Amino acid sequence: MLDHKFRTPEKTSLSFKTKYVSDLQPTKTIHESDLQAVKKRFIEVFVRSRPVLPENALPSCGSFNRDHLIVGLFVQIVRILFKYEKTDYNSDYLYLYPISSCCKNLFKIEKSLQPQLKSLLIQLMDKYQFTEHQKFVCCADMNHVPSSDVPVSLDAF
Repeated sequence: MLDHKFRTPEKTSLSFKTKYVSDLQPTKTIHESDLQAVKKRFIEVFVRSRPVLPENALPSCGSFNRDHLIVGLFVQIVRILFKYEKTDYNSDYLYLYPISSCCKNLFKIEKSLQPQLKSLLIQLMDKYQFTEHQKFVCCADMNHVPSSDVPVSLDAF
């Protein structure tokens, strides 16, 4: 669907591929602007390799559950949300749900990272112009996490 270039190459037999080119082209019935609109709204097309996870994120025995997914993808969700603007979404729920879910599950993240991630989530709420009620609901889930006094950048993760 999208042209995409990965930082690390994917090894297939003797070649190392990093760029994947989209085969979609405009036609008489599909305009270039329509293709661009669709491409903007696909946040992630596919996952080629497993995300980098902390050692304790995946159990060494037993089963993989929802909490492991939340811990492993939390920072990536925040990064994706910072890449886009409110106008890139067809519906408010496409950004409201991940931000509110991150707020609700912040306590599952390593304690030392919680204040910085809380600060980033508050920045996201401002970026996506949350109403006072939406902020209140999200922040109520994060009240147990101390706030960070130091300005936090996404580059820290």
